[in-house]
Amino acid sequence: MKKTKVGFLCEFFYPDNLGSTGTIISHLARFLHDSFNDVRLSAVTSTHLYRGVHRPLKRRENWKGIFIRRVHTPHTKQPSTIKRLLAGIQFSLAVFVKLVLGPRLDVVIALTNPPVLPLVALWLQQLRGTKVIYLIHDLYADMSVAMGQASPDSRAIRLSQKLQGYFLRQSDAVVVLGRCMKEHLDTNFTLPSDKVRVIPNWGSIQHPVGREESRFRLQHGWTNKFVVLYAGNFGQFHNFDSILDAAQILSAKRDDIVFALVGGGAKRDEVEETARRKNLNNVQFFPFVPASELPDLMGSCDVALVTLEPGTEGLAVPCKFYNILAAGRATIALMGEKAETARVIAEEKCGARVDGDDAEGLAQTLESLANNLDSTHAMGRRARNAFERSYTLDFIGNKFHDLIGEVVGGHSLPVPLPVSSSSPPAHP
Repeated sequence: MKKTKVGFLCEFFYPDNLGSTGTIISHLARFLHDSFNDVRLSAVTSTHLYRGVHRPLKRRENWKGIFIRRVHTPHTKQPSTIKRLLAGIQFSLAVFVKLVLGPRLDVVIALTNPPVLPLVALWLQQLRGTKVIYLIHDLYADMSVAMGQASPDSRAIRLSQKLQGYFLRQSDAVVVLGRCMKEHLDTNFTLPSDKVRVIPNWGSIQHPVGREESRFRLQHGWTNKFVVLYAGNFGQFHNFDSILDAAQILSAKRDDIVFALVGGGAKRDEVEETARRKNLNNVQFFPFVPASELPDLMGSCDVALVTLEPGTEGLAVPCKFYNILAAGRATIALMGEKAETARVIAEEKCGARVDGDDAEGLAQTLESLANNLDSTHAMGRRARNAFERSYTLDFIGNKFHDLIGEVVGGHSLPVPLPVSSSSPPAHP
């Protein structure tokens, strides 16, 4: 059987394992390789990890059948916009050289970071006829405008919009993470109705941990506490002001509600300093935990938070939401009602939505959930049911496999679906 040769183009890939886009793409590639015998997977990536100090990775590696080629260029996490842009261009050009000198590929799946990387995929399309799937995780230029960091009339933003339109029109298929992102593209770009596909991310927790079994919960003395968890990146597009304001409101009323903020990122120091300044004894900070400890961490909470800055709905979809579903926990979404996360919560009745700037509303919602634990835990069970039905890697990976088949030959690849490895939910 002739195998379809598929290459992922992304700055971060295996062994990245701290929840970055590289981790997500690595898991997808691993699933496709291990589940189907009609695709041959490879990746062109960097010698860096997304976060953490690590020696440069090997230039070439065979990861149990997935061939990885790495380019050694500067990390794109640079202190200035110009340096990030230059590092992204260097990486993208080095990827193009690898692609031209390497074996022919039938399909490349290009991500949105660095922002010029899809252009490399389209060059390959013109040079060799390689099919291109454009996988959009974030719309960076639009985010900058929404956050007030850039003017929509600036030369850089206008150029970015033109490039974005070119990427969208020329790609053979476009994948976005949520309905809100598709609606944004439909509103701002003229594209065929079937060009943009909605394929969300997935959760990775196969065996949820109950509250009473969580070592993290026991270790920090939260046995009789109502634990509100934020776990993930403290990024520039995440709103923490309302979380801290809600914690301040509740600190004067309840001693049984505790906030656990876990992770790191650009805003971490700022958020921690604000909590200290406000003397928030009900807020505790922790570093990232290893991937192997994520189920236990998620099991420690009663509800988990997902945030987006106002105006960025449709420009990003928080991937942490899917592990909250997988963990069987209720979600509180601090964002607008049109966001994909908010829509799923409403459809599955697995949490609550609060406007991102409504600290009083967040405090009231948390207090209500803490007062009605049976209802809160029922939300968690519905969350796990939704995960098993629609957000496992088996389910989402099959969608990608079908799309690859459509792009290559105009039809889905005729391979049986793999057996799901999802496990029954654990009660909170």
